[in-house]
Amino acid sequence: MTLGWARLRHRAKVSVGNQLGLIFSKQCEINRGPARQLISVFSDEAKRLGVQENIISGPSSGDKVTPEFILDCMIESEYRSCLVFGEADTTGSGAFSAANVDVSLPTAMHRIGNNILKEMMPAPCVLANPKYYFGLVTMRFRRKRKLREGVLLAMPRHHNFFHWMVEILPRLMFYDRCPRLQLAPLIVPKSAPPFVGESLIPT
Repeated sequence: MTLGWARLRHRAKVSVGNQLGLIFSKQCEINRGPARQLISVFSDEAKRLGVQENIISGPSSGDKVTPEFILDCMIESEYRSCLVFGEADTTGSGAFSAANVDVSLPTAMHRIGNNILKEMMPAPCVLANPKYYFGLVTMRFRRKRKLREGVLLAMPRHHNFFHWMVEILPRLMFYDRCPRLQLAPLIVPKSAPPFVGESLIPT
């Protein structure tokens, strides 16, 4: 494939993706589509589905800091609003277990019954991204591989170095603290960048 053709194909992909993203963003704003299926791991609905806390870390406090530099884009503006107007304390976090979970790889989207655990995503706006949107809605039609148990060490944007190092890899702390989980294999997408595998090699 020539460089010119590759660039044209990329521009078409971005253009179509941006248009779809606008449609999916409107769905999220009015709580339609997959956004209606979001529930918290701490909710009664999650407990009814069998989501259990294995080990939990309580909320912590921190000072709010306004970013000095930020791009004037939708997602960046949402992050800025969270930093400036969000809660002063973090929510609780930890390792959770559930049965009969469907996972779409490599996007790492998931569904328990007809619900999505919102803490398993960096932010609900992920559902406005066509890649993750289609990864979620098409998983029921794709061939499945059954695993008796496993620890999903992936979430949307796991291929990004920052998200992997800051949001995902530290979750191994809970894995280390829960002996029962250490018998289960870690699950990461085959397409994960090399730094994912390198960071999991014991030193």
